[in-house]
Amino acid sequence: MVSQYVTDTLTTPQSPPARHGSPTRRERLVRHLRRNWPLLLTAAFAVFWIFHRAIVQSVTVDEANTYLRWVEPPNDQWGANSNNHILNTLLIRLSVWCFGLSHLSFRGPALLGGLIYIAAVYRFCTLCIRYRLLSWAIFLAFVYNPILMDYLVAARGYALAMAFLMVEIYLLARLLLARKTLSERRLTRWMTFASVSAGLAFCANFSFSFAIGLVTLAIFLIVFRMQRRYGRMACVRLAAAAVLPAAAIAFFLAGSILAEMPKDQLIWGTHHLSEMWRELRIPYFAEYTEFNTALVNPLLAKPLKAVRFYFLWMLALLTAVYVVLLVRRWRVLEARDRSRLRLSGTLFAIFLSTVLAHWLQLKIFKVLLPLERTSLFFVLLMTAAVAALFSVRASGLTERISRGCAIALLTLMGFYSLGYLRDSFFNTWRGQADVAAAFPVAVSLSRQAGFKTVSTDPEYGAILNFYRSLYKVADVEFQDEFGKMATGKSIYLIGEGRFREFIASENLKIVYRGPTTDLVIAVRQP
Repeated sequence: MVSQYVTDTLTTPQSPPARHGSPTRRERLVRHLRRNWPLLLTAAFAVFWIFHRAIVQSVTVDEANTYLRWVEPPNDQWGANSNNHILNTLLIRLSVWCFGLSHLSFRGPALLGGLIYIAAVYRFCTLCIRYRLLSWAIFLAFVYNPILMDYLVAARGYALAMAFLMVEIYLLARLLLARKTLSERRLTRWMTFASVSAGLAFCANFSFSFAIGLVTLAIFLIVFRMQRRYGRMACVRLAAAAVLPAAAIAFFLAGSILAEMPKDQLIWGTHHLSEMWRELRIPYFAEYTEFNTALVNPLLAKPLKAVRFYFLWMLALLTAVYVVLLVRRWRVLEARDRSRLRLSGTLFAIFLSTVLAHWLQLKIFKVLLPLERTSLFFVLLMTAAVAALFSVRASGLTERISRGCAIALLTLMGFYSLGYLRDSFFNTWRGQADVAAAFPVAVSLSRQAGFKTVSTDPEYGAILNFYRSLYKVADVEFQDEFGKMATGKSIYLIGEGRFREFIASENLKIVYRGPTTDLVIAVRQP
């Protein structure tokens, strides 16, 4: 008996002594840092990078129009216009009033949205995904995708809208993955938080409305199902928490704008679902979005560009295969994996419902489908759905192969995103990257020659007048020339490609060229 005990003791791995009580907060923090340090470093660099871009990149025409039309006194911040993203406008006015006008204060609300968005993505990844490589790849897809990162910097409402929508997606995930029964008080608090996020996201950008509404509805239905056990009054309190905060925020911030919004403002979009899809993938995979050659060897970039167009189709195929494999063994899945699969299915359903809602809106009310920046919510919903799906553990060779290929593909796409890192231009407004550098040159030339007016085209005019306000230049004006460029002027700031014949016919001399675009400053020769 004794010898058998000794033998068992020597041959059986021994567990560490049991600890009494739950881990302390410090121990949980240390454990979290050890597990997620790659994700934390990636998030920290993303924060640094969006602040760096906000400081060094030229203001764009849409940003400049936001400032000149809705922010700069005595303009009316409540103007009913599709360019007026009201939450962003109000926060810019507050930021500029507190800190004075600068790139950083002007883009401060967008950066705030970027911080919230990055934090929500980080929490989503650490909550849903147990595999370090997959969580890192999904984080890159959420944050480092070039089109998404552009709008975390630009002074528009998209960063705030993405941030609060991502907060709602995280809350949805937290509800579906909850391991224990939640109290009525906590459920009501989460519903209130989701409603506040929905109201703020809506006021940040109206184009996110259907996605916001459907995510909020999904949260409400899940919470309602959990809260029924607490009685009728609990359900009444839940309904109030779901509706009142969002309604109050929308009414007080955007009520007058919605009441007075003219129909002719709804002009940005498309009539075709295929074009909507194409515009979503173009900034990530199209020819005109090239790698940053400071990061990617040009010799390596060429073959990579040749295969990148197949990535999304391959990912779609792997997703479909993995869904079928998991559904076949639904009954034997662990409870946690079932919850992840439910989360993925819910997000896919929200995505399809959002597409259907926009399609019906087009057919019934003739409102165009979202396009490019007004359809960014599709990227968030699909990325979250794919993340939740592939976080389910594989069982069996076929599942392991499918899931492994998907994780490898997502990781490769993450490295592609890193290869696109840039701090010189926004993809949508690429041709305006040199306006900030050209502004002091144009002012100096005008002062030296005694010119009071610089003629420019609408692509640059609003930006130049923004910099007039920023640098307090009162003795030189920039005049937009709509349609045909006015002749007989002394100095022009224009795009050489668009006005090559005009420059030749007016016998103008180019005295400055933009370092990255075709922007030129041309003066009349004596």
